[in-house]
Amino acid sequence: MNNRYSWLVKLVCGGLLAAILSVCYLGSWGSMAQARMMQREPLVGAIFQVEVEGRWGGRFNTCSGIGSNNETVENKMTDKTGQAIVAKVPGRLHLHDITLSRGLTGDMKLWAWRQEVVVGKVAGARQKCTITMMSPEGKPVAVWELANAWPIDLTIGTKGDTNMVTEEVTIAHEGVTRRQ
Repeated sequence: MNNRYSWLVKLVCGGLLAAILSVCYLGSWGSMAQARMMQREPLVGAIFQVEVEGRWGGRFNTCSGIGSNNETVENKMTDKTGQAIVAKVPGRLHLHDITLSRGLTGDMKLWAWRQEVVVGKVAGARQKCTITMMSPEGKPVAVWELANAWPIDLTIGTKGDTNMVTEEVTIAHEGVTRRQ
């Protein structure tokens, strides 16, 4: 009787094993697909963590201006047939100033950094600055490093119709690299 039904037992065990493996595989595939989708989907509710080497660190609600553009230079020339053409080539590189804002805190380090520039100590104020965009879960999503960053503007005031006092800093720099 054992030999007579052994094929049935093997079939059932094989089917169960296949079912378990497919659930495990599909589950891991689903989580991998979800992780890939998260990398491509825009992030909502990010926080920007800023660290200025040797100075201070803080978190900001908004960040804008990370990037660059080139002037466009038009070169007038002739092609092989003698026709006049205009070739557009990249000109001078322009690095955007970066603006960060947050609610005003009791931390005076950002104010002190700006005051160095105000009193003429710009060379000492130039520092490496790292901006890390954090997900709502607190995980780093993107990291930018700024070379020779220094604050060109610090404004404190209220925004819109709210009574919330904000602190907004604009940072100039001499180069940006995305690390993550």
